[in-house]
Amino acid sequence: MTGFTYEEMCKIVAAAARAPSGDNIQPWHFESQDDGQSLEVYMDAETQNGKIQAAARIASLVAIGATLENALVAARGYFGREFKWQALDTKDQMGGSICVARLEVDDTTRTEPNEKMLESIFERHTNRVLYDSLPLSDAELSECQNTQDDIAKEYPNVSIQLFNSRQEIEEIGQLLASAMPLLFNIPSISGHVFSNIRFPKQNELPPPTGMPAATLADGLIQQKLLRFLSIPRVTNIAMKLGFAKFIGLGERRMAQSASAFISVSANSSSTHDLLSAGIAMQKIWLMCTKVGLAVQPAASPVLHAWFKETEGSTYYTAKQWPKVKKLIKEFTTMLGEKDELMPAMLLRIGHAPANSARTGRRSIEELFTYNKTEATEADI
Repeated sequence: MTGFTYEEMCKIVAAAARAPSGDNIQPWHFESQDDGQSLEVYMDAETQNGKIQAAARIASLVAIGATLENALVAARGYFGREFKWQALDTKDQMGGSICVARLEVDDTTRTEPNEKMLESIFERHTNRVLYDSLPLSDAELSECQNTQDDIAKEYPNVSIQLFNSRQEIEEIGQLLASAMPLLFNIPSISGHVFSNIRFPKQNELPPPTGMPAATLADGLIQQKLLRFLSIPRVTNIAMKLGFAKFIGLGERRMAQSASAFISVSANSSSTHDLLSAGIAMQKIWLMCTKVGLAVQPAASPVLHAWFKETEGSTYYTAKQWPKVKKLIKEFTTMLGEKDELMPAMLLRIGHAPANSARTGRRSIEELFTYNKTEATEADI
């Protein structure tokens, strides 16, 4: 069985790296041997926020799951070939980057290459503008339901819920309006978010990591405000003065402009289940991109669920903790999920009048290690 060449692997990695990640930190690295039979995906330890490391593990695994889906689509689209993926046991891996998944060439099924399959990977982005609040068309709704059914068949360890009634959207908006202020009032969170905002000069390419200010704010005045708020001392003062509540009201307004929300949950917080949830999330996002729907993660209630799962009340004050528990209970009840399920992502879906600016990506040279096998005497 012939493996992929170096050039072919580079094309696959370039597609994989177009996956989304929280604050565009891109917590991944790829390695392959020169036989081209497999591609290993590592979770980069240096991308983790030390103050929220346990929850960052969950976020990183969901994001890496999205890279796996992109790699699967790329192998099929470019070369008509398949990968099989497996989650790896991380318990005995200590320090540094951790290998969490392996893709192995599977030539039992081959198809004709179809690069049109790849268009959604490179067109996909996070659109943070207000949507038009119009309902999903019958065709769009059918695509959502078909994708949900396909995921249920392939990944029974993942739960997908679609919310498209105005009442459901309004309830989610209220939830987000409560969740966001609680989140931003955690200094390590607000500091982490603002530290990842980038301010490239006009006409410059987006920086390779982080979020360009133009993806978060329309217009020069709002971007200047973001620059001011990104100063740590100013961030702390703004949160004390109630700026987080203002952010929450903005979240509710964004939610109300949606046509639908889609939630993705895993059966557990195991590596395999979280990677599966990331694959499912990316399948949904690519489908939405294909049919012209805009997507934005609405992750604040999901993050609270992760914090509760990993660290309990550690991140919250005694006054905040009862509110957080109540919020998480409302969220999981709304999703109709069992207590043991782990929320992985909540996506805002809709029709956007304009595209947001896009984030950059790290270079292939930085993302990908291609290990050449040294020849032995027996090989010579």
